[in-house]
Amino acid sequence: MSAIIPLCHLLGIGCGKLEKQEQMLLEGLLFTCIYRQLQEECHSQHKAYFCLIKLNKEQQEMMIKNEFIRYIIRKLLSEEEYTLEGIAQYTHTDADVVMDIYRGHYLYPSAEFLYRLIELHFMERKDLHRNAIKKLEPLLLPSTRTVQKSEEEHIRE
Repeated sequence: MSAIIPLCHLLGIGCGKLEKQEQMLLEGLLFTCIYRQLQEECHSQHKAYFCLIKLNKEQQEMMIKNEFIRYIIRKLLSEEEYTLEGIAQYTHTDADVVMDIYRGHYLYPSAEFLYRLIELHFMERKDLHRNAIKKLEPLLLPSTRTVQKSEEEHIRE
């Protein structure tokens, strides 16, 4: 299931009213916002550790890049809604590969895996992503109003 459908419902936008290109753009914006939000959470969770071992900014960013996907998997597992096998099934990835990623043996999985993992996290934790959606609203609402106005004008004719 695409993340665009729950996003449209949360924003009060009818998915059928959006063209394919607009849906893809909306989904890309959502992905970017959630990615940044999760990355900030991951960074703040490791902040004390960074201070303790005195990593510079560049070293911190490299560590977050290496830890980020494992952080998302741990979050999904901690909510006890999914197992590693369930994550593997949703992401269309072999369970052994997901286990290797989780253990830190495989640091750079595919972009498709990351996309599906973030999509899964979004669908499971919509309440947490309201901030990301609020960041999107100013970008979307003017165009949404334009669509609504043009529909109203079309109805009047």
